[in-house]
Amino acid sequence: MRATLQYRPDLEEAERAVRDRFWRERLARIERVAARGRLLEIGSDGQFLRLAAASGWSVTGLQPDAATCADAAARFGLELQPVTLGEAAFPDASFDVVALFHVIEHVPSPRALCREVLRVLRPGGALFAETPNVDTLWFRVLGPRWRQLIPDHYWFFSPTTLCGMLTRVGYAVDRVERVGKAVSVRLLANRLERIARMRLPLLSKSLAWLGLNDRVVWINPGDIVLATARRPPH
Repeated sequence: MRATLQYRPDLEEAERAVRDRFWRERLARIERVAARGRLLEIGSDGQFLRLAAASGWSVTGLQPDAATCADAAARFGLELQPVTLGEAAFPDASFDVVALFHVIEHVPSPRALCREVLRVLRPGGALFAETPNVDTLWFRVLGPRWRQLIPDHYWFFSPTTLCGMLTRVGYAVDRVERVGKAVSVRLLANRLERIARMRLPLLSKSLAWLGLNDRVVWINPGDIVLATARRPPH
């Protein structure tokens, strides 16, 4: 009989230290193409902004969920604004960089959000938008079992449609690339269980016996894309 596999907060909590490596890699990507200045993260949980602030950025974070704001204050000493971008009502050209990490798939209108981001970016400023990639073998093979098909993902993009949407809004798109992430072997085993839709006790016991659960690996399954785009200078 197939087991019911539920979200495991304990596993996600154990992954926080690994996510520091993930966020450092994303920050390095930004710093390769943008000088340090004013950085806005929309949908922040504080972890990325803590690293960016330590690297010399002037950071602002928006997070409509009050519980996440409280957690960011307790964990990272960061005061996130509990509002949406529209509610924040920033002046034109307020930021050098805006980061949207796994946000556009959750909002009512990705185009409207990206248009407002364009307004608050300074001329020449950069948007970094990361989102699931529907143009992937995983979706074609797994169908409804694909890990990105969850109820609060309302929109899905391919590299082509993401580039097209940003171009129509008014951005100059530098690149759209499939990107990977750092994960623990423990998390990989959990995701295999989700795909199989059953517990794999022999795998779990073997990893524990070999001491591999905390081993960190870098994977790129190709189902995440990151777009780098700019507000034209004129």
